[in-house]
Amino acid sequence: MLRLFRRIRTRSLAENKFTKYLLYAVGEIILVVIGILIALSINNRNDFRKDRLAEKLLLENLVKDLERDQQELNMITEVNMGYLAIIDTVLYNITSNEVYELGDFVRHMISFPFFGTFAISKGTYVETLSSGKLSLVLSDSLKSEISDYYEVYYNYLGPDKIIVPLMKDLTAVYNELLSGTYEYALIACGAQTTFPHIDVAAISADPGFHRILTQKYSIMQVQNGEWARFLGSNEVLIEAIRNELDDRF
Repeated sequence: MLRLFRRIRTRSLAENKFTKYLLYAVGEIILVVIGILIALSINNRNDFRKDRLAEKLLLENLVKDLERDQQELNMITEVNMGYLAIIDTVLYNITSNEVYELGDFVRHMISFPFFGTFAISKGTYVETLSSGKLSLVLSDSLKSEISDYYEVYYNYLGPDKIIVPLMKDLTAVYNELLSGTYEYALIACGAQTTFPHIDVAAISADPGFHRILTQKYSIMQVQNGEWARFLGSNEVLIEAIRNELDDRF
């Protein structure tokens, strides 16, 4: 097409038909512009298709991370419930008139220093932020939901941040009352002992012992409540992402 325009243009110049030449020159420019626009349109469509494939992969990876969070939250909540049940048992036994068998007391209290904390699966989100790929998500509302989910974890899951220093303090009291005794060392080694150095009645009457039990119990209850709310947010976000994938891909 361009070769034809050049031939006509050359002939027009030779015949001094300037107006005709000008028209053909303009037509040639228009054809070039149209060709450029078509090429740009094809390139833009290719880029858009690549972005949508990248968006789909990003959303699928986020769902995988969120599903891991679900499993983690359910597991640590169950573990915490076990620890709470043990503390319930200890509190009942030290405040009732029933005899608290020494072996049972030691077996219950040996789990005291342990507690759960939630570690979010954040690999996809961190990579998304650092690379700027969150902009690939076309839905503004979904982008906000994703950001809110992770910001809540970083800024508002207070109990997990509180329990670490708190348990450090409580465990120091625990060590002073119990785990520094000769009997605990023997138990840790799997040896038998009659526990002559552990006075359950004296420990049960110690205000410090009551304090560490009730403080740990309270913070773990708050933890479970926060995890339950976070799990609810997790489920809502998974549903929103899956709906976006189903609707658009």
